[in-house]
Amino acid sequence: MIYFIQQGHDGPMKIGYTKNHRTVKTRLSALQIGSSYKLRLRGLFHGTPKDEHYLHNKFKHLRIRGEWFKSNKTLLGYITETYYKYIACEYVPREYGPSRYLPGNIKDALSKSGGNKTKAARLLNISRATLYRKLSELADTKRQSIFT
Repeated sequence: MIYFIQQGHDGPMKIGYTKNHRTVKTRLSALQIGSSYKLRLRGLFHGTPKDEHYLHNKFKHLRIRGEWFKSNKTLLGYITETYYKYIACEYVPREYGPSRYLPGNIKDALSKSGGNKTKAARLLNISRATLYRKLSELADTKRQSIFT
């Protein structure tokens, strides 16, 4: 898993690798101890150590030190583009809750149901109202990540 942890709202970004998404929370907590700024997870995607190395090279012009990079529109744009491009994304903001609310799972259900939201909600085993709320949250998240 490739993760992106940002210091503060517009501070530096750590690009790292971990074997599974469960250890990211532990890593975030450990990093938080040494930071006077609030750290937040900006993205978490399937990847390998080679992918991490590729990203470190891709953004080497932004490198501050080690795995920390200056945060700019290019880096944030990459995270946003990757998040919405790959359905295999594992980034789960707290407000999404269970995995059935993952953007990829919602997209899959809508695709399988031919865009019918009632049928998609049944496939996800959630109410239609919950599906509409999650779609609204996804749209809000997408708008926010473009401007942050």
